[in-house]
Amino acid sequence: MPTIKFKVKCTGGVLKVPRIKSHHCEMHEFRISDVFGSVSNTASFEHIVNRAVRKLTQYGYIESDNLPAGVTVVTGSLLASVTINLK
Repeated sequence: MPTIKFKVKCTGGVLKVPRIKSHHCEMHEFRISDVFGSVSNTASFEHIVNRAVRKLTQYGYIESDNLPAGVTVVTGSLLASVTINLK
């Protein structure tokens, strides 16, 4: 299952999802994936992954009280670690 990990500042229980780049992605998992494997080394990879993440989130934001399926949030003192598992 392809995994995306990033850290963001948590303000008021709302997390802004950054523009996903390849360094946010576990590339080995994307390369062996049936869905993303054929595009993992192309120039359009980041666009395709960002489109998949946008389908999970509401306008690029995640509410920490109402998490979509496949999203895990670990809040610390200042930054929140977000893990997104794509299907």
